[in-house]
Amino acid sequence: AGVDVEKIQIIPWSFGLENSSSSQEQQKIFPIRTPSLLFGRSLWPEEIYQPGTFVDLVELLASNFRQLHVTCIGGRAPDHISARLNQLNSITYTVSPRLEQSEFSKLIKQHDVYIQTNSTDGLSVSMLQSMAVGTPIVSTKTAGSLEAIDDGVSGILFDIEDIDLAAIRIVKLLHSKTIYESFCQKSKESFLRNYSKEKSQEALARLLSQR
Repeated sequence: AGVDVEKIQIIPWSFGLENSSSSQEQQKIFPIRTPSLLFGRSLWPEEIYQPGTFVDLVELLASNFRQLHVTCIGGRAPDHISARLNQLNSITYTVSPRLEQSEFSKLIKQHDVYIQTNSTDGLSVSMLQSMAVGTPIVSTKTAGSLEAIDDGVSGILFDIEDIDLAAIRIVKLLHSKTIYESFCQKSKESFLRNYSKEKSQEALARLLSQR
């Protein structure tokens, strides 16, 4: 009641799964010396998505890798963010416009780590897409990430004041085939166990039965 149905966007439960076939995956060589990092799903507003925190993390990681490839989603980066990235000689970065869900899933799959530094968030679709395709997630602690990610098992959660520790954990993740592949597997399993079509229907039925 009171909802404009013309403005409702239906997100298919299977986003990402169509691109998750292991037979199509390119084998990674460990340690990963030139990792690709995908940042968030928007650069604006800065107070919510906090791209500055992401750049802080990139600066800490830059000294640990031969080269970093960074992709930021959300259109033009703020000038001060671009300036900071340009000062880092060991990184290449691309700013991508917003993408359709299927294209975003493919992009996530092409990167080694998905990073979000939101100050607040619910259960974000982009995080679920990362889980579906098995790309490890590094996220600040928000309501959604605390619900979906098992810290140290299916991803990495951190407080902004502990960003140095977050960088150390990312380096360890990208150096260890065992940890990396375990994160990938646990993320997929968590997605299917908690957010599949069947599980979503069961949760909705429980919610409606309480009314």
